[in-house]
Amino acid sequence: ANAALVDESASPAFIREMRMYYQDTQVVKGLADACGDFHDVCKVAFFDEGDAAAHELPALKERLGGRHAVILSGENWVDVMRPGVSKGRAMQMLQQLKGLTPENCMAFGDYLNDLELLESVSESYAMENALEELKRVAQHIAPGNDENGVMRVIRERFAL
Repeated sequence: ANAALVDESASPAFIREMRMYYQDTQVVKGLADACGDFHDVCKVAFFDEGDAAAHELPALKERLGGRHAVILSGENWVDVMRPGVSKGRAMQMLQQLKGLTPENCMAFGDYLNDLELLESVSESYAMENALEELKRVAQHIAPGNDENGVMRVIRERFAL
């Protein structure tokens, strides 16, 4: 399925979070069965209602770090992906497919899962409310994502 799948045992808070980020979120009985053989799974996202950096991240890195990319993607989120899977790699593939160069592309980010994405374009923006590590890598700072920062920059940049 081209959707985000959530096990029915997930908390209502988790399901609300998923629906904010994934347009097609399906609650399923038996997540492992719904995913089939896992060949088409590009990411597994872990949600921690507390502090993912303190809880989920170290535990997942210890268990999966050698075989998978384990990245902090939000205060409450940790992404686990196959090695080599990232937003930056996706941008590079898109550039190659469309005959674009990094100079023809811009990207915005706020968390560590956006690091490689920002490094893959020439016009990189960290959101004002981004992690400091991301702000050091980005060429520009955009208003926060809680202030419609991406759209504000695009409108300004392209005189829309």
